[in-house]
Amino acid sequence: MATNELKITGLDELREALKALPPALVNEADVIVRTHAAAAANQIADAYPYRTGNLIRGLSVESRGDAVSAVAIIRNRAFHAYIYESGTKAARHWANGKNTGRMPAAHTFVPIVVTHRRAMNADLVALVERAGFTVTGSIG
Repeated sequence: MATNELKITGLDELREALKALPPALVNEADVIVRTHAAAAANQIADAYPYRTGNLIRGLSVESRGDAVSAVAIIRNRAFHAYIYESGTKAARHWANGKNTGRMPAAHTFVPIVVTHRRAMNADLVALVERAGFTVTGSIG
């Protein structure tokens, strides 16, 4: 009995393996990618504080794909999203003499996206294993 083997040593190898899948499996991979992106965006929105709602309104998920790929990009276009995520230095003095102090980093967006990306990659590996491939290595 012939077996298929897929050795993954990184994300590039996983992407190449997914491109070689039949169309039905590519569609399933697309669902996996979009589902994890939407779940991550929802979790991020739930974690954001609601003061003006700008952080939540700035959050978006862009999905696209074709016959061999699926892509989802989560962005936050709110003016202060980077400042909220990364924080500021201690000295924030304004020209009018106002001192707003240091804003600590919230570390909301990135950890949530990383967690969902790992789960998505595990689901994609499971997909190619269900397709009959043996997966070895790590997508780290």
